[in-house]
Amino acid sequence: MKKKVFFVSIFIFFFVILCLSPICGDDWGNYIISRRGIYHAFGEAVGMYFAWEGRFVSRVIINLLTSHKILWNIVNSIFILGIVYYFIKIINPKHKKIIYLLSLGTILFMNIFTFSQVVPWIAGNITYLFIVTLLLLYYYYIFSNKKNNKYIFYIFILLNFIMTMFVEHMAIILVFSNIVFLIYKYKKEKVVDKELIFYLISSVIGTLLMLFSPGSMKRTGIDNVSFSKLSLLSKVKTNIPNFIFYTFICNYYLLIISIISNYYLIKKYIKTNILKVLL
Repeated sequence: MKKKVFFVSIFIFFFVILCLSPICGDDWGNYIISRRGIYHAFGEAVGMYFAWEGRFVSRVIINLLTSHKILWNIVNSIFILGIVYYFIKIINPKHKKIIYLLSLGTILFMNIFTFSQVVPWIAGNITYLFIVTLLLLYYYYIFSNKKNNKYIFYIFILLNFIMTMFVEHMAIILVFSNIVFLIYKYKKEKVVDKELIFYLISSVIGTLLMLFSPGSMKRTGIDNVSFSKLSLLSKVKTNIPNFIFYTFICNYYLLIISIISNYYLIKKYIKTNILKVLL
């Protein structure tokens, strides 16, 4: 009962926040497209795929939901709730109360600029947050090590394809995750997991279709041209200040949690004193 109250409270809390937040920025342009109906929403996403970006799935959802804000408020609240829910399902903690609160804190204690771009801003939210919930759902079923029936298997093949077309870096994360899952299961069971092979193939195809879409190629040639011309090492060097800022300085909540959790992991699992100090 307490668990249900906790999850219902999260949903209501974020639903109220989203009802109070207006559409903003390029949501207005997307609103005009969204008002023209489903056919135009898909047609415009196809046009963007060939003219500006490969993020086909997130673009379709943006075009469908922006002019239906109450519906988006409900869907977004469910997706935010899903992040906390699947954190808990994956961790399966012994100390449930503290993990429930710490998981909720990952949303509530985001840097204010990050929060404003991934929670109340419709375009940013659909592009950057929806995919997190879908990934966590997928990870949970992989970690639970269940053998899925053929319908779930086909759904996951489709989901692996769809998830790659939200935003570029999450597509790369999905492909990399599938490779790690394959290696881990092979080492553990000495068998190549055929389901994971199909999931990997689906995610690779989707990622390639996204990264090498005509729109992505055109955007690379127009948007941030000076950065695109840099070598790989120069790109890394240029982005080091951004990496430090977004990973450590503004992400203070996760940094604190990581320090505490790493301390307990080192204390529990590392036996060599010198190695403990170094870690």
